[in-house]
Amino acid sequence: MARIRFCGFFIFLVVFAFSCQSVDKPVIVPGGIWPDNQGVHINAHGGGILEHDGVYYWYGEHKIEGEIGNTAQVGVHCYSSRNLYHWQDEGIVLTVSDDPESPITKGCILERPKVIYNKQNNNYVMWFHLELAGQGYDAAQSGVAVGNSPTGPFEFVKTCDPMLVSGRKCTGFSSPAGVGYHQTVLLRWIWLSAGTSRLAQSARARF
Repeated sequence: MARIRFCGFFIFLVVFAFSCQSVDKPVIVPGGIWPDNQGVHINAHGGGILEHDGVYYWYGEHKIEGEIGNTAQVGVHCYSSRNLYHWQDEGIVLTVSDDPESPITKGCILERPKVIYNKQNNNYVMWFHLELAGQGYDAAQSGVAVGNSPTGPFEFVKTCDPMLVSGRKCTGFSSPAGVGYHQTVLLRWIWLSAGTSRLAQSARARF
């Protein structure tokens, strides 16, 4: 009888331990709704993450419902986290323009925003894939915006053709030496541009 009681108590401890662990260590569920600190589904598509001073910043496209949501109607959304699970809504950090002459006017295609820290200027540089409004995917340009804080606001600076190649598939990173790189992919080539707020030099590498 004592052995049975001991086994029952042991099973209870195991179940209790696992239940506590599931509470203390939340699990990301693939395909599930991932809410922010306000209980709203995270809206940051095609995103990139910057880690700075122990905080992670998730930047992505803010989408709206319907076919029009395939174009930029709002801008770039940002969330912050210290554990990559609980995310705080930091709002829209780059807003599309109401000026029809602006390259980032409402209705353009603004995708894959990536942010790196510019140590030299003590600011933050955002690169993104940009298609001009009404031109489909013909422009294939890169857009640049800067901000004084990782949570913005970011100010649009310019658009460019990175080394005269497609700017669609892109990312960015900063080396330990403080050099920023903007990468764009064209077929089997990676094009790298060294520099942060401005293009300082360039190199080409094959993979």
